[in-house]
Amino acid sequence: RQVHGEWPFPCDQARWDSWGELIQPLAASSPLMVLPGNHETEYNPEVASQVPFIAYQTRFRMPSVESGATEGNLYYSFDTPFAHVIMLNSYDGPTFSGPYNSSTLQYQWLARDLAKVDRNRTAWVIVAMHSPWYNSNTAHHDEDQEVYMRRAMEPLLHQYGVDLVFAGHVHAYERMFPVYDNQTLPGAATYINIGDGGNREGPANDYYPQPSWSAFRESQFGFGLLKLYNGTHAHWTWHRNKDKVTTVGDEVWLVKNWWLQGNGAKENIVTGVTAFSGKSEQ
Repeated sequence: RQVHGEWPFPCDQARWDSWGELIQPLAASSPLMVLPGNHETEYNPEVASQVPFIAYQTRFRMPSVESGATEGNLYYSFDTPFAHVIMLNSYDGPTFSGPYNSSTLQYQWLARDLAKVDRNRTAWVIVAMHSPWYNSNTAHHDEDQEVYMRRAMEPLLHQYGVDLVFAGHVHAYERMFPVYDNQTLPGAATYINIGDGGNREGPANDYYPQPSWSAFRESQFGFGLLKLYNGTHAHWTWHRNKDKVTTVGDEVWLVKNWWLQGNGAKENIVTGVTAFSGKSEQ
């Protein structure tokens, strides 16, 4: 299970407690891997905390040391069967908006971590963060964390052939075509915004005209399931909370391009994956 930030409101420890009690049955039986969002910064000296991320850093213990990171739970990586998963901090720097470039500890760690992945043994590389780099919703559109972080780190992710990038923050669902530098590109990473788990304000309903890199979007609360079947095929489904779990609102097959090429595909074959949307193209 992955959680993309934004749980209790800042500096409200009672809400942290109640949220922990709520998810305890799940967290006791299934790994819960977390990353920080804007609510977890918790920096508000006038109210309570003068230590950024104090509750988030104290209440969780993620494998940062094991993955060579040095800033607690803010960023780290771990391995699962078929995949290497990297969790990043969108709210780096003294003002929580960068810098994100090669001068920072997070960037330097990310470069080392990606370089260590043996792609002959690890088929999939997946990255998660809170603020989305690609987003056509008017909510949280082109915030500093998104613009500057993408500008600094997207070339690095592309260089090492990252397959999937998950984000939250926007309370709606959106899946992108494989995209790099604001252009659709076969074999580039597929970005998915899954910040629609629910909140008291309701979904983010307003969108800009749909860009060419946006494949599917819907303003509904929901959740997603990613299944890595093997080293060549992965399947993603998105489900609305209001529907039965068996009802699929959106889906995509991610297939390694070298496998496609070896099975007769001739066009749009580059390093990375090709995303096939919908049941008709399975």
